[in-house]
This record gives sequence, C-alpha cells and structure tokens, in this order.
Amino acid sequence: DISLMAVPQPVEYTILQDNAAERTRPHIIPLDNGRKMITFIGNGTLLDTSERDETNATTLFYSVYDGTNWSTPVPVADDGTIDSTPAMKKVGGKVIISWADMNAAIDDSEAAKDKLDNFGISCAVYDIVSGEMGGEITLADDKFMNLSPQINVSGDNLYVSYMKRDLSNVTETADLVD
Repeated sequence: DISLMAVPQPVEYTILQDNAAERTRPHIIPLDNGRKMITFIGNGTLLDTSERDETNATTLFYSVYDGTNWSTPVPVADDGTIDSTPAMKKVGGKVIISWADMNAAIDDSEAAKDKLDNFGISCAVYDIVSGEMGGEITLADDKFMNLSPQINVSGDNLYVSYMKRDLSNVTETADLVD
C-alpha cells in the first residue's frame, strides 16, 4: 500500500500592510493581462496623512498587481470614518467597489446602537485602463444600520443591494446581534 499526503505550502506571498486590521475581508479579482486587484480592510492610522484615532481606524484599501508586484495599498476613499464589508465586481473596463461606510467619525462614549445606526453604503469606480479611482459615491446615508453590500449586473443595469436594519426599537445591546 502506498499512502500519499498533500501538505499545502505557500509558493509566494507579499505583505501589503502590517497590522492591517482584525478582520481584513480581502477580495481579489482578475483585471486583464495578468493584472489583479485586491481590496481589504486595513489600519488607516498607518497613513502618513491620517488624523484617525483607533476607534475610526478601519479603512478600505486597494492594491493592483501588475503581473510582477503589488502597488502600495491606498484607501478607496479616505473620509476618516470606519469602513466595513466591502464587495467588488469587474464590469467591462471598470471595477465597482461598494462598502459599508460610517456616516461620521465616532467616539467610544457612544452606545453601540448609535454607532451602528451611522452605517451607510458607499461605492467608487476604478477605471482599469487609466488606473484611476473615482470619488466616493454615497448610496445610503440614513439612520439605519446598512451593511453587506452586494453588486449585481443584469443587462445594462448595475445594482447594489444591501442589508438595512432599523434599530430604533432595540433596547438591549444583546438584541443587536439578532
């Protein structure tokens, strides 16, 4: 009898950001000609221009692989607020990126419910040919908890769907996880 066992080993890896975040939520998609794009949640306090505190540190970054190297990660939109649950999709010569985006900077003294009520949905469009990221577009900015955007295409129409939760009747912190 012959017994074989496969042992996974990384072939190659590149550290894009040390101390990125607890939950980086990375997404990689192919672009063209061997190029790729990654988005991930990183630590915005590591930016040279950042005045963020640790409470508002989670920032959505992107990097492009040119077939040899990854570019230095940069924020998709650096508005100084918390970013979370990103999604992205290649549509023609563009990459649509959407994410949950805190509507304002928060502080630790706010109740959890009040913090979560400030999550809106934003998106940006990356042009694959020019390599340029467009400005942030706000899709939802209200007093609901908006999370987990998903990007879909049907014919010529692009849709961004997301979860919207009304927390106005929540009285206990434990009820926030339901």
